[in-house]
Amino acid sequence: MYTKHAGTQFGFKLTVNDTKVRPTDIHLVALFSANKDALPLLSLHRWSGSFLNFLPLLALLRSKYTLGTLPYPVIVPSLPHYGLSGGPLEIELTVNAAARLLNRLMIDLGFNAGYVAQGGDIKTS
Repeated sequence: MYTKHAGTQFGFKLTVNDTKVRPTDIHLVALFSANKDALPLLSLHRWSGSFLNFLPLLALLRSKYTLGTLPYPVIVPSLPHYGLSGGPLEIELTVNAAARLLNRLMIDLGFNAGYVAQGGDIKTS
């Protein structure tokens, strides 16, 4: 999947299938570097935020680099079961299940060799 979109920017939904979690639609925006060896960055918004929090960063990266010279891919999903990402309402998503889905997303995008993840806080009740 990654090589298909190398050097592009887009936003869409992917259906992520995991053996322990039902298929879930994950919305994401991304900048894909043409550098096949670049280490991808998975950027996660905090619980009360959204992918919109990262649009200024993506705009800054677009102003500094072309997609051909971008040093690393940046993947910004909406959290599973939140915002523009889907999920079955009858299932409470645990932190572990969300991590599994996001890891599966990165693998499905072709980043199975590894990636760096950063994120904000999560809501507690």
